[in-house]
Amino acid sequence: TYGAALALKARVALRNEMWSTARDAAQVVISLGVYELYPDYQGLFQREGQNSSEIIFDRLYTEGGNTYNAFAYSANASNDSANMILIRYADVLLMYAEAKVELGELDQSVYDALNEIRSRPTVEMPLIEGSHSQNELREIVRNERVVELGFEGLRLYDMNRWRIGEEKEGEVLGSHFRDSDGNWYLQSIGFTRSFNPNRDYLWPIPISKMNSNSAITQNNPGYN
Repeated sequence: TYGAALALKARVALRNEMWSTARDAAQVVISLGVYELYPDYQGLFQREGQNSSEIIFDRLYTEGGNTYNAFAYSANASNDSANMILIRYADVLLMYAEAKVELGELDQSVYDALNEIRSRPTVEMPLIEGSHSQNELREIVRNERVVELGFEGLRLYDMNRWRIGEEKEGEVLGSHFRDSDGNWYLQSIGFTRSFNPNRDYLWPIPISKMNSNSAITQNNPGYN
């Protein structure tokens, strides 16, 4: 659809730091008046949320196959499957906010986009108010993406886009739990995350392209 094409354009533009292009594409999607947030956040990812006004682009399940499997969270099309959401309206609002912040356009529309998500009836988080600096809003937007889009397969791309891979290297921690004394602690997942900035911020050049162009004498760093 027109909305899906524009949302994808915004996502690609954001990845390439084309802030104005990302802002404009996201703005058009918002102004279409076709999409709105689904009121029940949990229900959005269940059958009741299929084909709702928040879904911009999704993958329809096929009988006998698996569906919502970004993190192996899947269901057979026979134990109540739902379509796999690839782009939804909340992401567009966040992309718009991020592009505006990076452009230094810290106007009310940035707060409106963030607060529309935070005020979803089943979420009802405190609104972002006051006057914030560019750096403060940047961190607010990034944290909002972590909270809103968790387990949707976008985090790695956000980390690479923001160049924060090195910060996330090390022991992987899970959820908060209470011990027998009632003290909170972070559970260790049991493995360590590695990161190589000379490799992980770049894609490899396909060997077919290297073979067809004699001017490309070596691959990107980290790829042999």
